[in-house]
Amino acid sequence: AVPAVPAVPAFSDMSHASEVPGWLQSFRAAARLSQSRMSMSKRRRTSRISISRKSKESRKFSKQSRESKSLALLSQEQSFIRDVFRPDDGVLDFGGQELGDAIAVALAAAWPSLASSLQRLHLGGNNISDEGMVALIAAIEAHGPSPSKLRRLNLRGNNLGPASVEALASLLPLLPKLESLDLGGNALENSTAQFPGLRTWF
Repeated sequence: AVPAVPAVPAFSDMSHASEVPGWLQSFRAAARLSQSRMSMSKRRRTSRISISRKSKESRKFSKQSRESKSLALLSQEQSFIRDVFRPDDGVLDFGGQELGDAIAVALAAAWPSLASSLQRLHLGGNNISDEGMVALIAAIEAHGPSPSKLRRLNLRGNNLGPASVEALASLLPLLPKLESLDLGGNALENSTAQFPGLRTWF
């Protein structure tokens, strides 16, 4: 008689660790570890993507916020300039306010509305540098030939250097009514020769 072959237990019957072959236990453990690692990696990728999106949105919002603040500040500055301006005698006096380059940049933006009525501009004692002065001069040049009535320009006691002097000298054709230019207190060399016909102080 042929000896009976022992029945192989079904896979579903291998519920106890003692009935599961060692190689299968190791395979299952490795599979669970691999699945765990894959799940963690997926969560990390999802987290990185989420953080990246949030970071981009945050930078976009920050840029929009800065632009909005800049526009709001510029609007306030121009409104401030209009409030200070005395249209009856054409005087705009910001002397001794130490407003820095910001006042020069604000004036550059407001220049088109001031050009035809401004006669005396006092910017002395504001710590304006070449950068701010060049920005203002560039705005005047961009405005082009205009019926400018500016007669007196006070830039005394700022931080102006040779670059501002050269830019101002090139600007004279656009300021035909300019009579006096005060550049004293800027540690500049006397360059009156660059401003023929003007009362100039260094």
